[in-house]
Amino acid sequence: MDGNYIKGECEEMCPLGEVKQRIREKLVHFYEKDAKFVKEFARSAAGQRNQRSYELRTEDALMETVRYLLTEIFHDKRRPYNFMYDFVFDRLRCVRQEIVIQNLGLITTVKLLEPTIMFLAYSRYRLANESFHNFDPKICEQHLQECLKKILVCYDALPEMKYSENRCTLEALYQIFNLGSTEALSRGISLPKSVKRHPVFRLSLRIGIAYWQKNFFGTLKLMQSLPPMLFAVASLKFGQIRRQMIMTFSTAYCSKQLSVPLEWLRKVLFYGAKEETSELIEHLRHYGIECDGQAAKFEKKFDMSKAQIATVSHAFVDEKFDCDNFEIYFLLK
Repeated sequence: MDGNYIKGECEEMCPLGEVKQRIREKLVHFYEKDAKFVKEFARSAAGQRNQRSYELRTEDALMETVRYLLTEIFHDKRRPYNFMYDFVFDRLRCVRQEIVIQNLGLITTVKLLEPTIMFLAYSRYRLANESFHNFDPKICEQHLQECLKKILVCYDALPEMKYSENRCTLEALYQIFNLGSTEALSRGISLPKSVKRHPVFRLSLRIGIAYWQKNFFGTLKLMQSLPPMLFAVASLKFGQIRRQMIMTFSTAYCSKQLSVPLEWLRKVLFYGAKEETSELIEHLRHYGIECDGQAAKFEKKFDMSKAQIATVSHAFVDEKFDCDNFEIYFLLK
C-alpha cells in the first residue's frame, strides 16, 4: 500500500472472485463465453467496501487488458461495432477506475490512456450514423474529453526527455477535438518547441488558428492534410463549419437575379465526390436556401432557428482507413 492507495496484486484480466460470481449469477458477456473474462466497471456507491489488493490488477495485467480489448475484441466481427464498443468501453472504463484507485505513476497512466483515447475518438466517428438507442455520442465525447485532459496533465508533469513519442499526436487530437476553444488554442501556443515542431501538431495548430480567425474555407482545406485518425475527428466538425459558411454566403450572395452553382458550393464546402451533391442540396434546403439541381439562390436570410445538421460519417474519410491494420492508430507499439 502506498499511503492511502492500494497496490493491485491480481495478475489476470479479471479477479477470480468476480469470474465465479458472474458465472453463478449468469452475467457472462457474449465476448467472455468462449474466451477470457475481463473485469467490468462497477460504480462506487456509499456503504460499499473498498476493493482489496487481490481484486485490483497489476500494471502488467492492466496493460494486457487494454491490448487484448483493442486487438482481439476490436477485430471480432461476430457482432455489430456498436455492440463491441459497449463492451470495450465498459472494460476500459474499469481500467481508468483502477488508475485512480491505485494512483498509478505518470508513465503507466500515459501508456494506458493513449490507446483508450484513440479508441474513443475512432468510435465517436465510426458510430456517428448510429441511432441514439445504439450509441450516445455525448457520453463518448464526455469520456474522451476527460481522458484527454487527464493525459495532458500527465504530459505536463513528465520531464521532457520522458515524453511519450505519441504526445504530439494526442496534443493535436486535443486541438482538433476542441476546435474553437480559446483554452485549447492557448495551450497549443504555449507548448514546448519539441512538440510544436512536430508536423502533425503544427498542422492542427494552424487549423485552430484558421478557425479562430473565421477562415472557415482555410480550416476545411487544411483538415484534408490530417492523418486518418485526426481527419476522422476533424470531420465531426464539418457540420458546424459548413453552417458558418452557408450563413456567410446567405449575406454575401443574396440576390434575386443571381444564383450560385452547386458544383462550386460542393467544392468550397468540401462535400467530396459529385455523388454527394444531393446531400448538399438537402443541407441547403434545411437552412432555408432554395436550390434546384444546378444552382442555389441566396434570396433569404439564413434560417437561424434551424439546428445544425447532425454529425455523420463520410465516405471520403472512410477511404483513408485501413481497418485491417488499425492497431497502429491505437498506438499499441
